[in-house]
Amino acid sequence: MTKMKSVSGAKPKGESRYVVKTDPAGPFVRSMLTKNILSLKGPKKIPYQGVNLASAILRVYRLKETSNYSESVKDDFVSCSDYYDEKLKQSVCTLPLMSRPFSGRTLSVPLHADPMVIDQGRMKADTVKEIPLSGNPDESQNFQVDLDAINPKDPLGTGLYLLEMIGIAPAGWTVNPRPTYTMVQVTPVALAIKREVDHLLVWATDIETGAPLSGITVNGVLQYGYQRQIIRRQDGITSDDGVAILKGDWSGLKTPDDWSGDFAVCVEAGNGENFSWSCEEAHDLEQNYDGVMIPGTNYFAYLYTDRPIYRPGQTVHYSILLREVREGRYFLPKDGTTFDLEITDASSNTLIEEKKKTPEEGGIISGSFALKDAEDLPRGNYFLKVSAGRQTFQKIFVVSSYRKPTFKVELSPSAPEISSGDLLTAGVTGSYFFGAPVRKGKVSWSIMTQSHIFSPEGYETFSFIDTDLLYRRNTFELYDDY
Repeated sequence: MTKMKSVSGAKPKGESRYVVKTDPAGPFVRSMLTKNILSLKGPKKIPYQGVNLASAILRVYRLKETSNYSESVKDDFVSCSDYYDEKLKQSVCTLPLMSRPFSGRTLSVPLHADPMVIDQGRMKADTVKEIPLSGNPDESQNFQVDLDAINPKDPLGTGLYLLEMIGIAPAGWTVNPRPTYTMVQVTPVALAIKREVDHLLVWATDIETGAPLSGITVNGVLQYGYQRQIIRRQDGITSDDGVAILKGDWSGLKTPDDWSGDFAVCVEAGNGENFSWSCEEAHDLEQNYDGVMIPGTNYFAYLYTDRPIYRPGQTVHYSILLREVREGRYFLPKDGTTFDLEITDASSNTLIEEKKKTPEEGGIISGSFALKDAEDLPRGNYFLKVSAGRQTFQKIFVVSSYRKPTFKVELSPSAPEISSGDLLTAGVTGSYFFGAPVRKGKVSWSIMTQSHIFSPEGYETFSFIDTDLLYRRNTFELYDDY
């Protein structure tokens, strides 16, 4: 047993002693890489973190056909489906790396089911490096691997590489941790991509200096859906400012109704030592902006009401600021542009509906209406909506039977924390907002509890919960009073 001091600051009663027993942390290894594009000239150091590892083995695979593979892999957890290989007479599985492919296919590699590492008989690593590790049990082991230092006579050249880091547990462990997989690109060329409805802009620069690169051949591909069906492919050459503009329909849409948002653009640039490529995934945009890639005019609307909450019988004043969006800039809507206005109550009843409403000067639609002063008026969320084509913008306001508070109540406990069995006292003060005290006010009170999980600083990855307090033995009933 160990004598413990209070972490919270509450004074322990007497000689309090506690027994703390934790299970050892399982061995694991993971990549801590924050960027998957490495400079050809710059350092190529990959950070890793592990726990309870005696050593690690890094295998480096150079991917020869770039059109078959993904740009980056940021998910260390992979799924593996077993199958029996008749040719090898052994059970293997396929590893789908978690990212979008360049040409409609994911990178699948043969894995042994046990241990779950890449089968060297079918996909041999270009470089293998064993890394001895040391550290205290159950503590993090942070280490870096310099890819150029693995083989100084043959440093990594331009290309795509798959890194397989295999952790080796110390003696006494029956299992090794699941390997972690990371894909990196080594290149001297940085690519920036901007997709618009009617063109694709590619900017190629030196990854070290930022200088524009001219005369670089670029190939853009527009893909759709999970299988990455190729919708459009187009070539171009960068100008003196490093920019290539590929004009055409890069929305992938025939009509606005075809839009699903699941489009992505990939660009391959240069060749040989100047090879580089990059993919722009479909953005997870908020509802008000998800139509920016729809052909036609795009709009932005800011809706507001004079108050966030109203009582029955009150008047709601609203105003809507409308703008046309072109190349990321805001403009007044063109003359003759109309919008549809709708206001619905909490029961989805339409209160106001105006079709083809023309904005006032300054691109503003404003108005007001009175709520019925009736008991049957629906309470809850009301919706103010304005639409243009496929785009709809909305603002929520609340209708409720409420009364403004005339005084406030403050509670002052005698201590922020107490030990079990101690007396807790609290002072209650009521005062009007103009400063006078509330005299002879009736006070009612209640106490609520909330479960607390002990997690001291520096030990966030440890569990200090006795599972016997969480689960009743031989049942699945969950207890909250721990």
